[in-house]
Amino acid sequence: YSQDKEPNALIESDGFKKIRFMASPSFGMSQMDEASVSIFTIRGGIVFDDQLTLGGFYTVTMNEFLPSSETSPDIYMDYRAFGGLIEYTVYAHKTFHATIPLLIGAGEVEMDSEYGSINLGESNFLLVQPSIMLEVNLHKYVRLNFGLGYRIIGNMNYRNLNQNDLAGI
Repeated sequence: YSQDKEPNALIESDGFKKIRFMASPSFGMSQMDEASVSIFTIRGGIVFDDQLTLGGFYTVTMNEFLPSSETSPDIYMDYRAFGGLIEYTVYAHKTFHATIPLLIGAGEVEMDSEYGSINLGESNFLLVQPSIMLEVNLHKYVRLNFGLGYRIIGNMNYRNLNQNDLAGI
């Protein structure tokens, strides 16, 4: 009986009928300065009417990689980024539908020696990453998506690298 009635709440909103939370881990592959990179990203936020999500993200490379432009031996690079998320989902009630996340934030790259004897500092930059994904509803509360995004990096110069070395699909 209680599921057939609309619950009373302290905060009522005619604009949004459903407000939910989401957490979305993802794994991706990319290239940075001609090196293959595995990337882990976690996105989270509040979902309004199964269409609009507002939240944040954190992304990090899973492998230590050697940039092709680096001249010092035994050097590896790490990449991290964090910031805000806005995502729009089209036809979320359909089994197959599209979702369009936009990540906006800041990031850093850092190089270290393999044995920890040399610390080469870090460089910070702004990041914008639009994506488009095909999403499938596996269950009422579980979705799986596959997609493609493009990383746009703001002005950055670090050793032999610049923003063009980090930007890409």
